[in-house]
Amino acid sequence: MKRIIYSLLVVLTAMSCDVDVEDTSPNSYAEFMSEGWILFSQTYYDSSYQTFVDAIKKYPDSADVYTGAGWALMKMDSLNKAGQTFTTGSTKVGKDVDFYAGWSFCENARRQFSSSNEKLMTALSLKPTWSFPYAGNIGASDLKAMKAENYFMMGDFVSSLAAVQVLDPNFTADIQSDVGIGELAVKIEALKKAN
Repeated sequence: MKRIIYSLLVVLTAMSCDVDVEDTSPNSYAEFMSEGWILFSQTYYDSSYQTFVDAIKKYPDSADVYTGAGWALMKMDSLNKAGQTFTTGSTKVGKDVDFYAGWSFCENARRQFSSSNEKLMTALSLKPTWSFPYAGNIGASDLKAMKAENYFMMGDFVSSLAAVQVLDPNFTADIQSDVGIGELAVKIEALKKAN
């Protein structure tokens, strides 16, 4: 009787090992990109980043995978690593507005204001009405407000005021005075919050 039970257990164990387990990990480029951005949109930035890293291993020549990885790293406050990721991505094919916009936000956060403006100008030249599809309420007006902030942080108040006036043509400030510079700073912060 013990032999029969033992034999039955061996057979059942062998049968259970033969069951196919469905592999749900992404295999195609489209699957990697879709999964990575879905995770990003749901604020699972660590998982999103890992998905894009896996995609980089399979598709190392595509700028899109670096775009996703860079945005995810920014959301995880890994700014230097995000900057390196965008820099590597800049050597790849298929750079789009999301790539340059992300890189510009990263450079701004890293206090690389001139570089940030270069990247955002490229983004805006690619699509002046840009809107980031994976995180609500980020768009071209945010880039324009950041441009004003970047100039302000570089001490170029004339260019900063001009950038603000693109968003609010009625705004004026005497940038030759400390009061006017303070008003400009307050306006930039208000524009950043409004966008």
